[in-house]
Amino acid sequence: MHCDFWELVGLAPAGGADNLLNEESDVDVQLNNRHMLIRGENVSKILKCFREHFFSQGYCEVIPET
Repeated sequence: MHCDFWELVGLAPAGGADNLLNEESDVDVQLNNRHMLIRGENVSKILKCFREHFFSQGYCEVIPET
């Protein structure tokens, strides 16, 4: 990849994702930022268990084009 121009769109929130998503966050905030939530250790492990279960039951994974 080659880039000859880039622009900073916006700064990350102060304190990072920990200030945005924590145990006291409202459900709406968690759902709006679920792309960040699934990167956490606990949620990631839960999703991994679901994935392993479905693979063991013979399901196949389909990744659609974006």
